[in-house]
Amino acid sequence: MALSGDVVIAKDIDQPLYNFAVVVDDALNGITHVIRGEEHLSIRRTFLSPSVGFNVPQFAHLPLILNADRTKMSSGCRTLRSTIIARRLSVPGCRNLMAFFGWHPKEDKDVMNLTELAAEFDLKRVRKPARYSTRKLDWFNVIT
Repeated sequence: MALSGDVVIAKDIDQPLYNFAVVVDDALNGITHVIRGEEHLSIRRTFLSPSVGFNVPQFAHLPLILNADRTKMSSGCRTLRSTIIARRLSVPGCRNLMAFFGWHPKEDKDVMNLTELAAEFDLKRVRKPARYSTRKLDWFNVIT
């Protein structure tokens, strides 16, 4: 895929812009994998990294979180955070809720501890869409 137009990397010699600064920062910090929301695709990074002598990290994109009616959750993090706080979701419940957004384990499990999640998680099993459900949130809170 070719980029069209010029890619701006700095305002001046002392003010690099995000698209350039993040490439340098990731390389200097040894970042090998970048996992982010699908709305944050950045093809520029794959072109900028080798042009300044850095390896291109592996990229993975997580699905958007949708409301129960399949509309995009607006201000998703703030909405989800306030709901979790208001309902006093337990740490294990919150962990499971987040881990299961758009992902599922090989076995038919609904609740996993942190060790199990870390051992089992595989980006290849991340699927679209990730739907938020207040009912599921409440269920995780009771079960964990």
